[in-house]
Amino acid sequence: MQIAPALKHAHDRGVIHRDLKPSNLLRGSSGVIKLSDFGIASLFASQHLTVTGGIVGTAEYLSPEQASGKQVTRRSDLYSFGVVLYTLLTGRTPFEGAVLDLLHKHRFAQFERPSRLVPEVPADLDDVICELLEKDPSRRPSDGMVLYKRLDSLRRKLEYKTAAEQPGRHTRLYPFKNATVPSNREGPATLMSRLMRHELDRQNRGSPVQRLFNHPWVLATLFALSLGTIVWTFWPSSQETLFQRGATLMASDDPNDWQTAWRDYLQPLQEKYPDHAHRQEVDGFREKIDAWEADQRAAEASRHIGRMSEAQWFYQEGLRLRQRGDEAAARRVWRAVVQGFKEAPSEASWVRLSEKELGKAADDKPAVERKWASVREAVQRAKELQAAGKGDEAEKVLQALRELYRGDAAAEKVLEGK
Repeated sequence: MQIAPALKHAHDRGVIHRDLKPSNLLRGSSGVIKLSDFGIASLFASQHLTVTGGIVGTAEYLSPEQASGKQVTRRSDLYSFGVVLYTLLTGRTPFEGAVLDLLHKHRFAQFERPSRLVPEVPADLDDVICELLEKDPSRRPSDGMVLYKRLDSLRRKLEYKTAAEQPGRHTRLYPFKNATVPSNREGPATLMSRLMRHELDRQNRGSPVQRLFNHPWVLATLFALSLGTIVWTFWPSSQETLFQRGATLMASDDPNDWQTAWRDYLQPLQEKYPDHAHRQEVDGFREKIDAWEADQRAAEASRHIGRMSEAQWFYQEGLRLRQRGDEAAARRVWRAVVQGFKEAPSEASWVRLSEKELGKAADDKPAVERKWASVREAVQRAKELQAAGKGDEAEKVLQALRELYRGDAAAEKVLEGK
C-alpha cells in the first residue's frame, strides 16, 4: 500500500521504474517502505541512450512487453509489482529458469495462482495479484492509485472481519501513519521530481522547428498548398496540354516513353477530343509506335525459331514464294511436301499445313504484279527523291535494290522502270 502511491507519483511525472524487485524496496526502522533505484533512462530515453528492441530490467520481474522488447508503460511497472507481491507471499517468483526461458515464460506461460502455493492467502488478494500478472497490459489496473484503492478496500475488509471475530480487539485502519506525514523540507526526491518535470516540459515544447509547425497559420498554409497540388494533378487537362505532353515524350529515344505518351496523353486526347487540331501528328506518332512494336514482335519471333525439319523448311519456303507473288511456285512446293513426306509421321503437321494452303483460293491479282508491286513502289520513291534534288539518297535506294536482286533479269527490268 505504500509502494502503489509511490508508483503513481513517479508515473505522473513521466518516470517508469522498469526494474521493480524486492532488492529495490528499502524498509526503514519505522516500518516505512522506500522505493529506490529508479530507471530514469525511461524518461530521458533517446536514440543515443537506448537501443530499439533492447531489454532493461531483471529477468524474473520483467513484464511481457519488456520481454518482447516493446515500449514500456506504467502498467509494465504494475506487472513487476505483481511479481514482487507474488514472491513475498509465496517465497518464489511466478517463473523460474534461465534468462531466455524466463523471457519466453513471461510472454506465454501460465503461473500457479498464489493461493495454490499458500492456501491461506485471501481470495481477494489472490485475484488482485493475478490481475497484476495479466499478459495483456489493458487487463491490469490502470495506475498505482487504482491499485492502492483496491488494496485499501481489501485491508479494511480483512480488519473488520478480524475485529468481528475477536471482540474488544483494537483495529488501526492506518498502520503507516508515519508515511503520510508531510515534511516541509525539500528532499532529493522532490528536487529530482522537479528536474524530471522540467525535462518533460522541455520535450513537450519541442524544437523551434517543431514549434513553428505547430502554429495554426503554418498548418493552414501547408494544407492549402497540398490541396492545390492535388487539384492541379487531377484537374482535367486541355487538348493542347495533352498533345504537348505526349509530343514531348514521343521526342524521346526511349520506346518506353512512347508507350507512356500514348497511354497517358495521346489516347485520352483521341477519346476526349475526337476533332482535335493535331490528328495528323498523332497519327504519325501511332505509326511510329506500331512500327516499333512490329519490329519487337519480329525480333522475338526470330529468337524462338529453332532447328527446322525438312518439311517445315519447304512449307515456309512456299509461304515466302506466295508473299513474293509467285503463287504457282508456292503451290508446286506444297504439293511436293504433301507427296514427299506424307509417309513420314514426324512431318505430319507440315503435310497438313501444306494441304491447307493448297486448299486456299488463289489471289485474283496477277502473280507478277503482286511480286514486283513493292519493288516498283521503292523505285518510284527513288525517282521522287531524285526530282527533289536528293540524288544521293535516290542512288542509295536503287543501289540497295540492285544488291538484293543481283542476277535476277526480271528485277533488272523493274529497276530500270520497264
